[in-house]
This record gives sequence, structure tokens and C-alpha cells, in this order.
Amino acid sequence: MFVFRDLTSISLYRAPILFIKGRTFPVTVHHMNGDPGPDKVGAALKQCLKIHLDLPPGDVLVFMPGESGLEGVAIGGN
Repeated sequence: MFVFRDLTSISLYRAPILFIKGRTFPVTVHHMNGDPGPDKVGAALKQCLKIHLDLPPGDVLVFMPGESGLEGVAIGGN
């Protein structure tokens, strides 16, 4: 971890540095076990459904390796 005492030194192009006060919420990270195989979209949808059914209400954020995977999850989830 790097700590900068003078934050202006990390801004190479003199871009403004903004500090935005916000809230943090607890986050639980779930990883898929093993290789999902060739159907990564189906595996992601299955994992989301499992989270939805087994855990308390909340939001699910899915990371996919490409745009086509994201589109497949979005279409499959509707």
C-alpha cells in the first residue's frame, strides 16, 4: 500500500483531486469453485440464482471476462 503525503505529486496532468464523502456498506465476496467450463454465462447465472435463493436480500455484482459475457448475463437475467 502506498501513502502519499502530498497528493498533488500523484497528479501528473494537474487534474483536480476530489474527496467525496460517502457511505460504506458491508460486502461479501463469493467466488465460483473450480473452472466453470465453456459456458461461463450459464455458470454465472446459476451462481447468481444460488446467491439470490440462499442469502438475505441484497445486490449482486458479477464480473465477466468480456462484453459478450456481460450481454449474455444481462439477457439471461431478464
